[in-house]
Amino acid sequence: MPPEPSPPRYLGVEINRRCNLRCPHCFTASGPEEHPGPPAERVVELLGRFAALGVRHAGFSGGEPLLRTDLEDILAAGLEGGLTGYGLVTNGWAVTPRRARSLREVGVKVVQVSLDGVDAADHDAVRGCGPAGYYRALSAMRCFRDVGIRVDAAVLLNPRNLERLPELALLGEALGLTTLRFCSFVPTGRARDPALAAALAPAPERLDAFFALLRELNRRPTAPLRITIDHGLGPWNDEGSFACSAGQGVAYVSSEGDLYPCPGLIFPAFRVGNVWGDRPLEELLRDPRMHAVRARDRRRDQGPCATCSNAGCSGGCRGLSFALTGDVAESPPYCNVRRVGRPLR
Repeated sequence: MPPEPSPPRYLGVEINRRCNLRCPHCFTASGPEEHPGPPAERVVELLGRFAALGVRHAGFSGGEPLLRTDLEDILAAGLEGGLTGYGLVTNGWAVTPRRARSLREVGVKVVQVSLDGVDAADHDAVRGCGPAGYYRALSAMRCFRDVGIRVDAAVLLNPRNLERLPELALLGEALGLTTLRFCSFVPTGRARDPALAAALAPAPERLDAFFALLRELNRRPTAPLRITIDHGLGPWNDEGSFACSAGQGVAYVSSEGDLYPCPGLIFPAFRVGNVWGDRPLEELLRDPRMHAVRARDRRRDQGPCATCSNAGCSGGCRGLSFALTGDVAESPPYCNVRRVGRPLR
């Protein structure tokens, strides 16, 4: 039987698709001339509707959220409407000590700053923003940390930084970060370029070594910070499992107001409806499409997942499978458990 839909606990909002950078791998294809985002009053109304359903935390992404000069007004209104705190994803370019303080005052508790390498050369190799992009990211981390906001780093996993994990961990410790979150390459948006995919795709044998070291670092009692990775590449942790949360207490709204089960499934095939359309929000959240991917019949999966005995795993991110093959039933391109034959705990 399909799982019962659960009420949302967390809301992700793509506040715009306008960005001062134009990174080659951007999965939302954001840039200086892209969608500026919905009017502030619409966002505030949306936050209030979700708060009435029990949501207390929201995360804002883009584009670059800090390009919106009305962001603090939106967040302050959301607090008045019942939310208790926010997360924010940023490239760090527009952060100043004053802006960091103003964001903390309206409820921002954690930020995720993009940092794609140990040094400016590695960062620029991914983003093409020149050395300034790297140093502005470091400056932003310091500004946020100084005002008491928790700081995480988002790192696009690629052949350059994969080899430098120990250095990245030491850098993260020196910067006072809480988490290094490695993100796998997803061929959507501008990242559909085959040449870019070839340049950023790590070799499977190097991924094996990377995950072994990652698990070792995370097991150390004196680990300086938490290191994790999203599951586009398939299960890697000690338990050898991945539980899909699409539509399970999570909702994601694009800058156009389209509702999706999660940020990994922002394709037309998984669009549930528009939050500013004719259907009530409660009805949209109960729509079977909100949990269809998570509730799929695992017996119909294709590839290695079809014969895997690990009943506690739902495979890697099905958004990546769909991006690569057009079918969520296909197995992810890489599974650390199967490749190295690790025993499951």
